[in-house]
Amino acid sequence: MDYYNTLDIEPTATDEVIKSAFKKKAKLTHPDAGGSEEDFKKINEAYAVLKDPQKRAEYDHFRSGNGRIHVNINGQQHDIFSEMFNDLHSAFGDSGPFVHRRAYQRQTKNKDLNITVTIKLADLLKDQKKTISVRHLTGDRKIIQITIPQGLQPGTTIRYPGVGDNSIQGLPPGDLYIHVGVDNHPRFTIDNVDLLTTVTIDCFDAMMGTAITVISLEERKLNLKIPAGTQYGTIFGLDSHGLPIYGTNQRGKMLVKVLVNIPKNITQKQLNIIKSFKGVDIEI
Repeated sequence: MDYYNTLDIEPTATDEVIKSAFKKKAKLTHPDAGGSEEDFKKINEAYAVLKDPQKRAEYDHFRSGNGRIHVNINGQQHDIFSEMFNDLHSAFGDSGPFVHRRAYQRQTKNKDLNITVTIKLADLLKDQKKTISVRHLTGDRKIIQITIPQGLQPGTTIRYPGVGDNSIQGLPPGDLYIHVGVDNHPRFTIDNVDLLTTVTIDCFDAMMGTAITVISLEERKLNLKIPAGTQYGTIFGLDSHGLPIYGTNQRGKMLVKVLVNIPKNITQKQLNIIKSFKGVDIEI
């Protein structure tokens, strides 16, 4: 068998030409696409040799021979046909596009593809249109547009039927699964549809009460009243300033957790004043 004739290329063909010819032939001869198993094996055998510079050089040297070619590499005899299938199996696994026929007997469609898309937390406030590049198993890339709807929970997977791999002709295309992730935010953590942030006030404001300004996810200034006697770790809720609730016009809460700063350096006079309030209920 002449490997160059098998792929319909010239002996001077470049690596890119060899790869392109292989992909074209593999799609046409794949058994699941109605091709011949024997032809498919020959094409894979030819490509496994010609894509490897060392094996190709050995093949060119022994090209006048027939049948399988055993080449001497590092002092050992190698059966190129066997190595070809081992290489392909390692690269693609049992579900890849260019493996032995037995691995395909249960395959009813092309392979599903999985992509993780990471967005900013503020992007969840409205629909986001993204352009992504989908790489098929043949190496070809396809540019598609996706929409991440507002309020989608991080970790959600969006399925796009029929947009996955389509390298095997005669089989339906696989599906595309988009896994949505969200970058960490410097001020907020997600609690379902609520957003949790923290503020620190001094102990005197906690005892006497105060009013503070907090910043929402949209960078809006919001007023928050801290009542007298607020305890460390108290959480206040600001309605409709959390994440959108998917499929509705509502939003969760912005949760503000209050931390109380206890001064490290207190004078004796200040300490005596604080002690005078010990056990006294203050009403304001």
